[in-house]
Amino acid sequence: MTTLLLDSAIFKTFERRVAPVLAARGIVTRGSSFDQIHHCLREQLRAWVVTVRRPNVGAIGKVDFSRRPPRFLDCRIRVPDLPDGFREEAAVRIRGVFGTMALGELCNAGMIQTTDVESLCKSGTLLALTCREITLLADVLPGKDCWIAVEVWPNELLPMKWVIQRPQKPWFLNADRIEVVPLEHDRVGFGTKCPKCDGSGSVKCGKCGGTGVHKPCTDCNRCGGRGSFSVVCDKCGGSGSFEVECRRCGGSGSHKGGTCYGCNGSGRKKI
Repeated sequence: MTTLLLDSAIFKTFERRVAPVLAARGIVTRGSSFDQIHHCLREQLRAWVVTVRRPNVGAIGKVDFSRRPPRFLDCRIRVPDLPDGFREEAAVRIRGVFGTMALGELCNAGMIQTTDVESLCKSGTLLALTCREITLLADVLPGKDCWIAVEVWPNELLPMKWVIQRPQKPWFLNADRIEVVPLEHDRVGFGTKCPKCDGSGSVKCGKCGGTGVHKPCTDCNRCGGRGSFSVVCDKCGGSGSFEVECRRCGGSGSHKGGTCYGCNGSGRKKI
């Protein structure tokens, strides 16, 4: 089972970039963004690997902030300390890179050591997941055995740099083998919080129910786990009937000078 994580940034991108295109095509979307993405990924899911150019951590280069969104190679740049309304070219030092997003900080332009942008980058790989309506890009979550979505597009607007990397026969994925999990965005730590464990990293034990004591259930040694059992009747020996002395004739077989009709003259009758 492969886990694919979706955070709030993907939901916002879906609402802004994908939902209007689906609506224009007459596709009725219902439920939350997570429900819609999850539904799309159930149909004709294919995958292929794309190569992206990402800046090295510590690299310093010029970024044109008049461009929306500002980019360094194939990555969008986010600079938390950037002044509001800043629309100029500035030097940026890369602090971290993940997926198609780079986190940077403004620095002195005199710190730029080279103008060769290609020397400041390295190639990385992302997983492209495409279905009938949308395409997702996902990256491996560091230290975890799962993927997290970093970009989403309607198939009509998929950038050409990803389209040309698509092979003629992308490999088929079984949607039942992919668990899609929504994540709550943590704006303070720029991370995500798992809704199953609420960020604690642990969940209630399924065996003991969180009590810490496991009481295994075994089959009953009398009924064998069926809930009932049968025994042989000690009066009839299992035949279903037994004989007793006739109360009318007292076992003599006759009653007032005639044959007893209670036992038909035998002196005993079955009950």
